[in-house]
Amino acid sequence: MAAAPQTSLHMRSTDLIKRTPLDYGGFGEVYLCYHATLGQVVLKTLYTGPLRSEESKRSLLEEGSIMASLNHERVVKLLGVIMEDRDCSLVLELLPMGNLLVLLETVNVPISIKGRIILEVLEGMMYLTEKRVIHKDIKPENILVDKDFHIKIADLGLATCQTWSKLTKEESRRKSRSGHTSGARGAGTLSYMAPEHLRSIHTPSTEKSDVYSFGIVVWVILTGQEPYANARSEDQISRCVCEGDRPAEELIPEDTPPEVIQLMKRCWSDDPEERPTFKEAYDIFYPFYAENLEPHIEKDLHHLKEKYEGPIQLVEKMSYCR
Repeated sequence: MAAAPQTSLHMRSTDLIKRTPLDYGGFGEVYLCYHATLGQVVLKTLYTGPLRSEESKRSLLEEGSIMASLNHERVVKLLGVIMEDRDCSLVLELLPMGNLLVLLETVNVPISIKGRIILEVLEGMMYLTEKRVIHKDIKPENILVDKDFHIKIADLGLATCQTWSKLTKEESRRKSRSGHTSGARGAGTLSYMAPEHLRSIHTPSTEKSDVYSFGIVVWVILTGQEPYANARSEDQISRCVCEGDRPAEELIPEDTPPEVIQLMKRCWSDDPEERPTFKEAYDIFYPFYAENLEPHIEKDLHHLKEKYEGPIQLVEKMSYCR
């Protein structure tokens, strides 16, 4: 039998001490855990059904190795994979402030920090694009925040790793049949989906698909609200987006710099050809950020840390329970 690649990536469920559930967003059950050598980590369980073959395990490990090879300060690091009967999970680095949506809905984030978040998402997406990774599910729940309010992009490999993606879809169907469905999360994802994908299931995903989703994320960063909150159904969202509707611009704070709004609107253009690449968006936004927003970061960060503690208190508390 051929040896599986990167054996060190393969972990056992007994390697982890499960602590407490975390609200990290995205698909799967997420727990704060302790690992003997890695310390505090995040366990994301994606599949709880039977594994059918050793070949499936090899494919999961190979795809895990691809995810683990993605190494950038704006991308959540994969530390290990668990492939056991009724437990297929990813072991990820811990970002103690949780996901971006919770932060935005909880506290008024200064525009300088909002600008830095936008810039850092662009940095992460430029890297993924260079690595030929199309995310396919960019939304605030999949953007995680560290203790200094820097961000990292999460759930980046599942869309490009066929075996893990297949198990995730199967788990979703199993939970739906048993009545444990996550319909609201699915609707949330739909709100960030580019119109060309709503019009046809045959449209291939591209960088410009992710750019559209990024444009909607920028609106959420600016407003602190979820898009299309008044929609009655997923069908209504889909139809209205295809007809040209976008999240309400009147909800954007009046003191928002027009340069940020202009970038947002270019990114959510109906025509993919009119959207910038992530590199082009970064080149447009960085000079404005460096001159107008970055000088205020230190002062605004101090005030933000005083107002928002996020899940970090839970993380610190659990660190004393080993």
